[in-house]
Amino acid sequence: MLLDDIRSMTQAAGPVKLTFYCPLVGQLDDGECDEYIDIGSGFLAAYQDQIEQAIANEQVPEMGDMTQYLGDDPGVAEKLMSAVWIVEDMDGKLFGRIDCHLKEPLTDTELASLRDEVLGQCPDGLREGFEQQPIETDDTVAH
Repeated sequence: MLLDDIRSMTQAAGPVKLTFYCPLVGQLDDGECDEYIDIGSGFLAAYQDQIEQAIANEQVPEMGDMTQYLGDDPGVAEKLMSAVWIVEDMDGKLFGRIDCHLKEPLTDTELASLRDEVLGQCPDGLREGFEQQPIETDDTVAH
């Protein structure tokens, strides 16, 4: 609980907030031949709670948020206080949302660098290999 409080205070201390959105895609296990069926964000919206829980489990306080993966640019590293991946339903489609809290605004160059780093993390979901971990639901298993 203390670590959750520290995370909340860290996010609140960052007076500047940037939010990035990305489309979500998934794959369903066909249950027979280890084949996967591609699914889109509209289908995924029905499983928002399970997806949110899987993402939250990947960002537990002991593991830290995604900040440690987004500091290649020294200016960004100095200003970035937290980076948290979540999902958001927008008109029945589920999107990834990345909330970045900063000490101060980024320059145009720093913003481009942060955007590139966020985009670089998105194919893996979160950290290396998240996209390979199944998310079990009452109906099915999605990746």
